[in-house]
Amino acid sequence: MIRLPGELPASAAQRLLDQLMAVAQAMTEPPKVILARIEPPVAQAVTEPVQAKAAPTAKRAAKAKAAPPSVRHLTPEQLAERLGKPVGTLKRWRRTRTGPPFMHVGRDVRYRLTDVEAWEKTRLVTTAA
Repeated sequence: MIRLPGELPASAAQRLLDQLMAVAQAMTEPPKVILARIEPPVAQAVTEPVQAKAAPTAKRAAKAKAAPPSVRHLTPEQLAERLGKPVGTLKRWRRTRTGPPFMHVGRDVRYRLTDVEAWEKTRLVTTAA
């Protein structure tokens, strides 16, 4: 057998081909360990009743209604709806420090309602009638 430069010997080529076939087969078969964790046993699913949890937004809405107006905070989405502006505009205002005062609560941005109302008063334009 004549080997050209850069060719593998037959045994090395066969080993490489076997490894590639094993990898391809492993990629097509779903991992059984992960599926065992995801799928609950059938007996458990039938015998244990599933209790519906309240939506987190419902809890937040209840807390917002219970809080006094001086302590309420608005999300960027709520403020955007209030002002009739896209959320991207609020992001730009935060970056350039031209919009209403804001604060970070962890990674979230919040606007105090009292700050927003005060900012709105500064933006009020009156005309001479």
